Parts: sequence; structure tokens; C-alpha cells
Amino acid sequence: MTFKSEAQAVITNAQKDLHSVQIQLAQILESLIAEKAGVSLVPHTTGEAIGGKMSLKFTDGSFFELRLPPPDFALTFTVRGFATKNIEANSHFHDIYRVTATVGLKEPSTGHVYLNEDIYNTQIQTRHKSTAIKVAAWEQQHKTLQELLALTAEALVSPSKDFLNHHATQGSNAKAGFIQSKRVIESLKK
Repeated sequence: MTFKSEAQAVITNAQKDLHSVQIQLAQILESLIAEKAGVSLVPHTTGEAIGGKMSLKFTDGSFFELRLPPPDFALTFTVRGFATKNIEANSHFHDIYRVTATVGLKEPSTGHVYLNEDIYNTQIQTRHKSTAIKVAAWEQQHKTLQELLALTAEALVSPSKDFLNHHATQGSNAKAGFIQSKRVIESLKK
């Protein structure tokens, strides 16, 4: 889980801890994929190199170091940006929230790329003027991103025409990459 500088600026301007948001979102994506696909994934651990060491300390004070092998596959998710637009009508406002990202799946040992697709999600909220409700932009952007994570996890396991047409920048041309990703994830069940 990484963020382009534009996306980082939105998060820090909302006074959120970038590192905490990164870990939370990575764990959400991992758990969604693991649940939908029925596979186990090595969790995202910032500061620990895959193929490196994971230290475990138990309540009795004992210490254990687990050496991880190099990964077979690497999933990447880069948030490119957030956009917010407010449109005023006679009796209401339309608040439009969009998040753009790139999802990738590759084989680190060979450099083979199975998937590298720009994706997006848009949510539109309607607020009636009479209610005078104010909405925190970050909260809605965060929800839009979480929804994109859920949609992406589903598409990696079971690509759908709806996802490709409404969330993949290349539309149906992205199908091959998502099909390859599905096959890779299915191979992890063996």
C-alpha cells in the first residue's frame, strides 16, 4: 500500500497519520482477498522486508525469529489521488468523491507482470440545503477508498464485467490482467 504525493497531501491535510492509514488499508485489502479467495497471505509489515525476518515475542518473555522466504507473488496497491467536487442545485448539493489507484500483481523472481491497472471509484452524496449538514471530505474519501479496496479484492478473485466497465480505466481491455490475477490467486490454494 503506497500513496503518490497528491494522495499523501490529502491524508496529511486531514490531520491523519499517513503510516497508520497505510497499515490499516493494507490490512483491509489483505483480509478481503484472503477471505474471498480462501488463501493465506503474508501480512503487510512496514519496515520488514519480505524475505527478511519477523520477530515474535511471547508473554513469557521468550523470543522467536521467523525467516520468511522470498515472495512468490507481490500485490501492489498505489493510491494516486483523491478528488472532491461539490455541485449546487436549487434545493440540494451533490458532493462527488473520487479515488484513483493502481493495482498490480507481479512475480518478483522473474519480473513477470500479471496485472498493472489504473482503477477508480466514485461516490455521490446528496445533501438537502434545508438540513445544513456539513460533511468532512476525508471521511467520505476514506469510505470511497475502502469501497474500492472491497471491489478490487472481489475483482482479483472473480473479475466481473461491471467492475471492469465502472472501475477499471481500460474498461473491458483490463479483463486479461484480472483473469491472470485470478489464476495466480487460485494457484495459491494448491
